[in-house]
Amino acid sequence: MANQDLRIVVQRQGTAMKVRPIRNDLFQMIAFAFSLAILVFSFAVYQFIVLPDAERQADIELSLKTADIKHTVQDFFSETEQRLRLLRSYASQGFFTNDDPDEFFKFAMPLLKHNPDYQFFRIAREDSHELFFERNGDGWALRLTFP
Repeated sequence: MANQDLRIVVQRQGTAMKVRPIRNDLFQMIAFAFSLAILVFSFAVYQFIVLPDAERQADIELSLKTADIKHTVQDFFSETEQRLRLLRSYASQGFFTNDDPDEFFKFAMPLLKHNPDYQFFRIAREDSHELFFERNGDGWALRLTFP
């Protein structure tokens, strides 16, 4: 009797029905409980480890990209401001006058050649004229305009 499987016998209306061994039911319940435990553990790991880490990583990448863009913009504007201060100091020291666009163009040419971001710019004069520098296929064109 020790080697025999334990069997559940269900009596229904006076007849005995053959039922599966307890071993199979026990194995299925253990497998179901183990699967449920793995599912709960996986959900907990995703909820408490993966999601916060992904959000933290996204925040770090966003702050790095933002800092990179900020430094690029600051570098561009500080370089431009420095060159404009240099041109202003040349003008204040009398190295060129607004009446002679070619003289101004001679001083501004290094600024224009070494900065491909500039496509055109205008410099207003006190008599409502302006110097208009424009990049074209041959280099730079200078025009004196009367708006």
